[in-house]
Amino acid sequence: MKFFLFIVSCISVGFITAQPAASIKDGSLYYETPIAYEAMHVALALTDTNIYSGSMNVHASVLDTGSAYYKEVQQHFHAQRSHPLVQELNEALRKDLLRYAQNIKLAYNSSWQNGELKENNVYPLPMKLLYQSQSVSRKLLEDFIQASQFEAFYTAHFDAYIAALQKVKTMSNVHGQQLWLEQQFGSRYQQYFIVVSPLMGSTHFTNRMRINKQESCIMYVADAKKYADSNNAVYKAFYTGIVMTEIDHNYVNPVSDKVEKELEKIMGDQNRSHWIKPNGVGQYYSTGYKVFNEYMTHAVYLLYTATLLDANSQQQVEARRIQLMSSGRGYYRFEAFYKQLQQLFTQQPTTVESLYPAMQQWCRQQAQHVQ
Repeated sequence: MKFFLFIVSCISVGFITAQPAASIKDGSLYYETPIAYEAMHVALALTDTNIYSGSMNVHASVLDTGSAYYKEVQQHFHAQRSHPLVQELNEALRKDLLRYAQNIKLAYNSSWQNGELKENNVYPLPMKLLYQSQSVSRKLLEDFIQASQFEAFYTAHFDAYIAALQKVKTMSNVHGQQLWLEQQFGSRYQQYFIVVSPLMGSTHFTNRMRINKQESCIMYVADAKKYADSNNAVYKAFYTGIVMTEIDHNYVNPVSDKVEKELEKIMGDQNRSHWIKPNGVGQYYSTGYKVFNEYMTHAVYLLYTATLLDANSQQQVEARRIQLMSSGRGYYRFEAFYKQLQQLFTQQPTTVESLYPAMQQWCRQQAQHVQ
């Protein structure tokens, strides 16, 4: 499940590659597990397990607590539970689950060089100011890496990180996603960064910005270890949903930006409770604009998988996604929304972007129906 999405203005910034870094370059795509990023996830894994955000257990929500790697981290770094970094993360998560994302961003914007943590200057200034106000200090993360001898742990697991990145690359076919999305939307990006931690659970998010004068997207996602058969088309489609529903926010959201006020009328204010369960995950989608974008990104994902799969396989993927959205995440009308978009999309050759007015009209009629 995804709790939030952070999209910022585009500002040209510099980029420093973390050293050493587990990474795979595939043309304009970069798959990465940087050392500082993984160190922050390890520190998060050491936080108290009894922290809640509403009815949700924070620890279980943002981390994959069922893996062998998680158990190894718990055992190997047990002595670091009292480290000031872990204690500050405990306090931050108790205040707001969204502090998780800000600390992850600080870590990704850091590289380990000659025993010290340096700022990469990847993020534009507005994002830096936000995470600096809601995250720990970089010095605390640096001290954690030093005190825990994390570099040695990272080096020992380097091959495993590379193998995980390779599986993500194989399972997700990001080049194919980009090609299809550019056929459906007007936005264009010169490079993607797929940032992976074996400890990340079902909380994923994305940013778009300029890096080295190139329009770029950063996707922070879980790895594919839960999908054993990399050659199974349905499993590939399942995992594609994790990556694509972040990537396509960078195509869906810019179109939604143009009609944000209208989307707020349709799915926000008094209408919001008719589209999404207001508590649980819903508390992180507080506006009609955000609710609509979640409906659209997941529906677009299913339009894409239909181009890859036979009818029976597509039915399996659709059923799983509809159940996730409708029951798991509380998007009550997702099946109807998707079926409407699918019908419009298949009636005549068109693009998803061109269907926005028709989908807005359909959503408006639904809102009127329940009043």
